[in-house]
Amino acid sequence: MSLPCYRLRQLSWVIILLGLLTSWSAAAQAEYNQWHFGFHTALQFPGGTAAPTFLPGSQMNSGEACAAIADSRGQLLFYTNGIQAWNALHQPLANGLALGGYAGGSGVPPNSATQGAAIVAKPGSRSEYYIFTVDAAENDLRAGLHYSLVDMSRQGGLGEVVAKAVHVPLAIGDGRLTEKLAIVRHANQRDIWVLVHGWNNNLFCAFLVTAAGISATPVVSAGGLAHQGGTGAPANWNCIGAMKVSPDGRRLALVQFQTAAVELFDFNAGTGIVSNPRQLPVGYTYSNYGVEFSPNSQLLYMTHAQGIRQCNLLTGQTTSLSNSTSFGALQLGPDGKIYQVESSQYHRINVVQEPDQPGLACAYRVAQLTIPAGQNAYLGLPTVLVTPPVSPTPLVSFGVVNTQVCVGEVSAFTAGIYPAMPAATISWEFGEPAAGAANTAVGTSVQHQYATAGTYQVLMRVTNAGGQVYTYTQPVVISAHAATRLLASEPACEGDDVTLSVKPIPPAGTWYIWQDGLRTPSSVRVVKTSGLYWVDIIAPQLCPQRDSLRLTLAPTPRVTLGPDRPLGCDELLTLDATTAIAGSRYRWQDGSTQAQYLARSPGRYSVSITTPAGCTTQAAVTLGAATNCAVVLPTIITPNGDRLNDKLVVRGLTAGTFALAVYNRWGRLVYEQANYANNWEAADQADGIYYYLVTTQLGTRYKSWVEVIH
Repeated sequence: MSLPCYRLRQLSWVIILLGLLTSWSAAAQAEYNQWHFGFHTALQFPGGTAAPTFLPGSQMNSGEACAAIADSRGQLLFYTNGIQAWNALHQPLANGLALGGYAGGSGVPPNSATQGAAIVAKPGSRSEYYIFTVDAAENDLRAGLHYSLVDMSRQGGLGEVVAKAVHVPLAIGDGRLTEKLAIVRHANQRDIWVLVHGWNNNLFCAFLVTAAGISATPVVSAGGLAHQGGTGAPANWNCIGAMKVSPDGRRLALVQFQTAAVELFDFNAGTGIVSNPRQLPVGYTYSNYGVEFSPNSQLLYMTHAQGIRQCNLLTGQTTSLSNSTSFGALQLGPDGKIYQVESSQYHRINVVQEPDQPGLACAYRVAQLTIPAGQNAYLGLPTVLVTPPVSPTPLVSFGVVNTQVCVGEVSAFTAGIYPAMPAATISWEFGEPAAGAANTAVGTSVQHQYATAGTYQVLMRVTNAGGQVYTYTQPVVISAHAATRLLASEPACEGDDVTLSVKPIPPAGTWYIWQDGLRTPSSVRVVKTSGLYWVDIIAPQLCPQRDSLRLTLAPTPRVTLGPDRPLGCDELLTLDATTAIAGSRYRWQDGSTQAQYLARSPGRYSVSITTPAGCTTQAAVTLGAATNCAVVLPTIITPNGDRLNDKLVVRGLTAGTFALAVYNRWGRLVYEQANYANNWEAADQADGIYYYLVTTQLGTRYKSWVEVIH
């Protein structure tokens, strides 16, 4: 049976285009044949499978972010670390400072963003190039996405930045992005996709770059794990790690630095949609960093703190290629080999010689290249444009619009088809037969509301005008709400520690955002005051939940006896501990239980106050002795228990600084104290006249008598 005419024309067009684009792609690849990275390090790829050579003169200095661009013959044009750029003579590019990348802090190389910089030719222009930058964890990702435009026709062909650090606004979340940045040629082989990933969400944003400029509205796709949290300051190291698109343009892989998963997605180079998330069984929880596809897009290489591994995407088998204790970037070179730098080995580059071969046959070689003296590799390798081949069939997929769907909410889906099929019929099955007629829909953008939590296989079927059918499926997760409550420990008093905790404890990886903005991985919080407390619980694969409680603590008395000071000569001072809380109980240092206390002599006075609710506070004051006071020797005391003139108190001398000896009328010693504390109350002594002697530390002696009347 002969093919219809339109099919023959379509096939002829594809064959011609494939031939043209194959020759164009080979030439275009030379644009990335020179790499500048690390500290003054540069590699030149001569073409074909010949080994690269190191070049002198590079001014590059970057901890991670780096990019370089050449002309179609592989002759260097300029390179950048995202902060500044240098021309082909290794001189600062005109107007090439402050390009939007993270400048870095003291003592570390500049621009520590994993993929903080990328360069790509502006579509339709012979002389203009875009520099794209994203921010780093150390700057809390605040700067987001920026671009600068370089015109190579300026400065006698050495180039000049004609638009600098232009911010690209992003209306998702709070506008922050991770350190991930990828550039992919559109399926039309003309335009460019710039891919970034949001922070504190699971959103991909694909900006289309055309001859007219950069699209104001990105293609937004939701899928996979939310990128959030991590250690470091300010607790955001999960923004670290690479994102790559496969050479065939059909897959995307990424890592989070401290998440035990490498995620794999489908990518549609015609629509910019990222879809079909799944996790690869790698199982490493720390320092996931580099990722790269093999040239045939069937194998994935990953670096982490335990070395480098290969994952066969066809079989799921993983192979450890090295057990080193360092990580670093991976980048597919124009010679078809994969290059790796290591965080602890700045003077060597490892190479995967046969990256299309599964397992150890890939020929991973440590220290294949030795970096010349005076140069270092650090962590990063240049970001390179991925140029997928022309697809012989339409690119069909669909994106999940919602960031996270909970039971009772609406799931939204949108078809992504390239080239467009205006006359096609698009039908859907949502994987929930119990929904009856609502389980199906027709249209480019559709919605469905699931009745229960679970994972559902959604099918999109595209039937073109000629009757050909294209299908695409992906799982959609409908999450339940976290069944947790915010609880408080036993009621206490203001100022005491009260423990707030989330029970039952959600799964590992949960984050908690409290009413004061504190974001923490801990489900426990200690507070000391009454008030309304709430927490947002962000649990993996569960919907965010907020729970609150009003904490009412018993008031604690606020009492002060005033500042320490001298007690005046013969001064009587009333100390007032009265509290506004009725029914409070008082206990002074001598056992007194009144709210007020009359201080008659220098010393330390303290009171403990307990409210009816059992809340206790203390207050104290030290009253010193006044200076130059006349010594007053009492001649009568009445120790009858009324606490008035009960004790022999010598005024004018500081208690504890003199000795006292007391004699009865027959001259017998009845009391003696070396450091008298003004506390003799004639215990067990009869009424009558007694004689006493006061001796100061300087030897001064005072004699007197006192009458005791009980």
